[in-house]
Amino acid sequence: MVLTTLTKNYFCWHYTLAFVDILSIWRNITVFIYHFFSIPVLAQTFFAPWKRIHADRETKGLDLADVASTYFVNFVMRILGALIRSIIIAIGMITLSFVIIAGLVFFIFWILMPFTAVLFLAAGVYLILFK
Repeated sequence: MVLTTLTKNYFCWHYTLAFVDILSIWRNITVFIYHFFSIPVLAQTFFAPWKRIHADRETKGLDLADVASTYFVNFVMRILGALIRSIIIAIGMITLSFVIIAGLVFFIFWILMPFTAVLFLAAGVYLILFK
C-alpha cells in the first residue's frame, strides 16, 4: 500500500511539478545567456567604434594629414569593433545553441528516466537469477 502511494506520488511529481521547475530553470539559463552576451545590443551597435575609441579632430584650419589620420583611426576602430562584436556574437550563439540542445537532451532523458530505471532493475534481476 505504501509502495503504491509512494510510486504514484513520485510519478505525479516527476511528470508535473519537477517538469515545470526544470522548464523554468532552462528558460532562465537561456535568457541569462542571451542577455550575458548582449546579442541584440551588439547587433545594433555592430559598426560603432570599439570601446568608443575614436579620434576627435580639433578644427585649427584645414590640415589634410590631420583629417586623413582622424578618418583612418575612426575607420580602424569601427572595423575592430565589428570584428570583436562578430566574435562575441558567434560565441554567444554557439553557447545559446548548446544550452538549447542540452536542455532538449535533458528533457528526453528526464521523460525516459523512470522507465530506464525499471528496465535496468529488471535486467539486473535477470542477470542475477539466470546468468
